[in-house]
Amino acid sequence: AQAQAWRDKLAQAKERALAQQKARKIQAEIRDTSFAEYIGKGANSSGCGHDDIFCILSSAGPRMTAGTVIDITSFPFKLTRINQLKKEAALLANSWGSPDSMIARVAATRTPASAGLAPTDR
Repeated sequence: AQAQAWRDKLAQAKERALAQQKARKIQAEIRDTSFAEYIGKGANSSGCGHDDIFCILSSAGPRMTAGTVIDITSFPFKLTRINQLKKEAALLANSWGSPDSMIARVAATRTPASAGLAPTDR
């Protein structure tokens, strides 16, 4: 009986460590999401030399416009992904304290399809 209790505690500690590691990964992905990713790339990648001011000025407009359009159209998708990650992080945080809780059981049995996520999202 005592050995089983120790095995259960060890299993719970491993589950908590995995949940904390996954939560850190989620927080890093949220933190590293950039909403102005392509605007900056367009401004910095003119392909012109430092002395060719005409080339820099004539290519900056189209590059900035394209970057702005791409960033604006990708904004809802990035925001949706961040909200999904925040919900998943909250679910993980709720299951740390008690692996036998109802939330932890649901989280353990969730599949990508039942959670509304594509298999590549997990």
